[in-house]
Amino acid sequence: MNPPSPTPDDFSFLPLEFVPYPPLPTQTTPTPIQTPPPHPHPHSRFQIRTPPSSHFPFPRNAAAAVPQKIQTSFHFPHYFPPNDAQNQQQKKPVPDISEEIIVINKESTNEALIGLSAGFPADSLTDEEIDARLVTNIGGIEQEWRGWVRRGSLMRLGFKVTVLEGRKRAGGRVYTMRMEGGAGNRVSASVDLGGSVLTGTLGNPLGILARQLGCWMHKVRDKCPLYSVGGRPVDLDMDMKVETAFNGLLDKASRLRQLMGDVSVDVSLGAALETFRQVNEDAVNKEEINLFNWHCANLEYANAGLLSKLSLAFWDQDDPYDMGGDHCFLPGGNGRLVQALAENVPILYEKTVHTIRGVEEWDQSKFIPELPQRKLDGIKRLGYGLLNKVAMLFPCVFWETDLDTFGHLTDDTSSRGEFFLFYSYATVAGGPILIALVAGEAAHKFESMPPTDAVTKVIQILKGIYEPQGITVPEPIQTVCTRWGSDPFTLGSYSNVAVGASGDDYDILAESVGDGRLFFAGEATNRRYPATMHGAFLSGLREATNMIRYAGIRASRMKVNRTPSKNAHTCASLLADLFREPDLVFGSFSVIFGRKNPDLKSTAILRVTFNEPRKKSQDRF
Repeated sequence: MNPPSPTPDDFSFLPLEFVPYPPLPTQTTPTPIQTPPPHPHPHSRFQIRTPPSSHFPFPRNAAAAVPQKIQTSFHFPHYFPPNDAQNQQQKKPVPDISEEIIVINKESTNEALIGLSAGFPADSLTDEEIDARLVTNIGGIEQEWRGWVRRGSLMRLGFKVTVLEGRKRAGGRVYTMRMEGGAGNRVSASVDLGGSVLTGTLGNPLGILARQLGCWMHKVRDKCPLYSVGGRPVDLDMDMKVETAFNGLLDKASRLRQLMGDVSVDVSLGAALETFRQVNEDAVNKEEINLFNWHCANLEYANAGLLSKLSLAFWDQDDPYDMGGDHCFLPGGNGRLVQALAENVPILYEKTVHTIRGVEEWDQSKFIPELPQRKLDGIKRLGYGLLNKVAMLFPCVFWETDLDTFGHLTDDTSSRGEFFLFYSYATVAGGPILIALVAGEAAHKFESMPPTDAVTKVIQILKGIYEPQGITVPEPIQTVCTRWGSDPFTLGSYSNVAVGASGDDYDILAESVGDGRLFFAGEATNRRYPATMHGAFLSGLREATNMIRYAGIRASRMKVNRTPSKNAHTCASLLADLFREPDLVFGSFSVIFGRKNPDLKSTAILRVTFNEPRKKSQDRF
């Protein structure tokens, strides 16, 4: 267990290129799409949101989750061509699938609505899109949206595109790394060090892309036990009690901001929660306080920011737009999506952009002229936080195989986010991988923690949980510690609404500059879907449509400028009258000399007639 020294670009591991790996075997039946349950408390531990830099907050606990109605599995003919065995099965009587049809229709409707939010009409194609064959069959509410997700690009519409990438790989904060090692019995697996979860399948464009690539998706299971400081399982009744109390405080904070009105813009969510907590502090013990801090860490993880810096008024402004359906891991990692999207795209790697010239305004150190003050102010107001991971490849799976997540409490409030949540990737990574998450204030301290110390702490936690059960925790074969805050191309993980900011700032960051010459994309420019992989992807499609629109406007302007002037017909008539009796005619040429100077070397007007037979002399009289 000797993790290599950290480097700015590749965290604590030696530089590695992204290695394409063969697709995992596709399962014959895709994960069934479920009708989403009534929305649980929007900020409970069981809500899942996925920021691009790695994750999603806690999955729903089986004991406290709002139950979902499980749908019968069924096939999508557009995404999963049935094999011979499936064809044989289809000859048998099938159960009533009316409910599944309703689910499919609902998904198509969600896809169309999300497509509209990105600037795409739901049921029509432009002439350019039809000519570019973005979709095979014309017609259907989702047909254009799905075509753009898989094949739609500026390149297919005739634009010349070059991508400048500062790294040695594509993907940015979505990074799938191949881990491997072992002496005799070599072990390997793929792990997402950045964005890792598809949050919701209903209408999610990345879910659409995954299906179109023939990938199956693993639903993140609801079971998620918590373990106390010493490794003892947390009492379920106490867990439920504290969770209910925590959600109650969030409800009170929500009512408080309504009463405060505009003043709540300058108040933090953390200050409100702490005030309400202190009122009830006498009624809780040490274990309950640790549980409360765990929920705070989970909330800081969800927002990549300290509660003391999140806006009480707008921290959850995107909640109404959460996508329904399951939250899923993609076997083999989300690098498969990046690889598919980058296919045939001209990308120049290790090319850092230092200056952008020729736009009307932007940041003086990088943009000439300076960025608009409105955009600079929006950048300063909007929050941008941090989350880190410790990924560990083990020689075998020693933890429970029937869960995807488990949590760990701490008795230190300042370090409540340190290794507070673990992900099990064993079901999707191709090998025994565990990931420990570091959120909140602990994520910032983690940036300067030696990788060896970090791994040692994590192993101690795991031993405290499993050795009392008689389970030996082996030394990891390979470890990776992320440093997203120190990475010069990210300087953090994902956005949030800080004190003083609002959802309007996402829109401000998305505004183009220079009369449609410079465009801005990324999760921090997407008001409805910030801090998510699909939000970043949707922003790219949005700006592609904006580029097409501006290009059309410029083409129209050029067409107008090339239109003959209103006096063109008058000028033509005057010239025709003038050359009715020219001074000299030879072949297709006619000449009129200056009247005041009969010299043959004086100024003259020459007319050339193309494809017209010379008129006979009598025709000129």
